[in-house]
Amino acid sequence: MTYKLRPIKHPDAPYVIEFSSPARGDSLEGCLLQEPGSGRIFIGPATMQVIHMEVIAPHHIMEFGKAPDGTLIPPVAGEWRVTVNYAPVHLGGELFWLLTTIDSVITAASSVAIGRASNSSTWSFNARYRNYHKLEVTSRILPADAPSTP
Repeated sequence: MTYKLRPIKHPDAPYVIEFSSPARGDSLEGCLLQEPGSGRIFIGPATMQVIHMEVIAPHHIMEFGKAPDGTLIPPVAGEWRVTVNYAPVHLGGELFWLLTTIDSVITAASSVAIGRASNSSTWSFNARYRNYHKLEVTSRILPADAPSTP
């Protein structure tokens, strides 16, 4: 990945780090994003925590496998955009930065196998996270000769 810190506009503005994966044809081994793409990460200046992230993969390829009748469904290429937001959550007297939203949209306009434009399709996924709870478990080890309790 290549990273670039954007100039800070004013003291309360988040730090913005732009990133990009290697160009098509370059090695992506060990890269988190396994296809050419880019994005931005926003970091809160007071907390130094990630508050927002955006990722764009302009040539994402989706493979569907076979249809119920056994025919191969051709792969489809499209633009994939993902945004993720984080917020502070208090759990058990501690502060955690956890997901609040994930939005994912893929807009496909071409078939890789056919190599020409086809009908445009959009797939989307939206998740909202709230009402977090801290789950705790208490256990104790008893000696083998301890009386059992109902």
